[in-house]
Amino acid sequence: MVTNNSKKMLQELSNYTRSLESITPAELQFLCNPNKSSTSTLVKISLIDLYLKRIIDFNYKKKLVNEKPYAYHTLNVLKTNNSENLKPHENRILKIVNSKNKDITLLEFRRTLIPNFSYHKIFYFNYIYLNLVKQGFFKRTYIFERMGFYKKTKKGKSLAKFMKKFIPYCEENIDEWIISKPHLLIDLLNKLDTLVLVSDNQYLFWKAIDYFVSLPNKENNRYINILANNYTGKYIRNYCSGKTSVVDYRDIEWERSGFTSEITNNVQDIYYAADQYL
Repeated sequence: MVTNNSKKMLQELSNYTRSLESITPAELQFLCNPNKSSTSTLVKISLIDLYLKRIIDFNYKKKLVNEKPYAYHTLNVLKTNNSENLKPHENRILKIVNSKNKDITLLEFRRTLIPNFSYHKIFYFNYIYLNLVKQGFFKRTYIFERMGFYKKTKKGKSLAKFMKKFIPYCEENIDEWIISKPHLLIDLLNKLDTLVLVSDNQYLFWKAIDYFVSLPNKENNRYINILANNYTGKYIRNYCSGKTSVVDYRDIEWERSGFTSEITNNVQDIYYAADQYL
């Protein structure tokens, strides 16, 4: 029964292919939960997405601090054709990363992009929300905006409603897929690509990684081989090949660099219920 439901859900996902192809993980995260998406989460998802697309790179470094080893990551922009047609929030991130003539640490990046509380709103409002308005997912309502409400269009409501049901469903069923129907997991990754990052703490992404790593004969495993040649598929194949240059995001010092802030876009949580209406 679960398998039949899973197939139906994945088939329904195909109805939103055109909309999903035009949206980034951070934009999808904001569309689904505009009043519950912390700015640090939106930026973190964007950084991971840009890495998977080989637009930025993470560099692992070590140094001694008070005679003790200190490990950290720096960011730099890669010269690539993938940087064309970037969204405003992505261009803003690249501008910060490029603002110095050397690699920038995650902490330096976060402090430059979001130096104080007011910049949280500047980032998600100016660079994500307003662009989603242009794409037809939100309709501007100035009075509501001042209160922290963002009115979705019919197009935006439809996509958000489906994804808020679809992602939790996948999270609940991924263990069963791995055991008995791994082709459903592969179908999910092939269709969503980097949008799979919207799963809470990238749960679906890392659950899939751990599954593929556990497979025997990874160099010629049929499940790995039928992954699409998209950004997520390429990353998984590189990760499973054991390349030392592949970054495992669970090892990055997100918390130490200030990317676990629970500050949300709308600090007045009592207004959250209005999102169901808007």
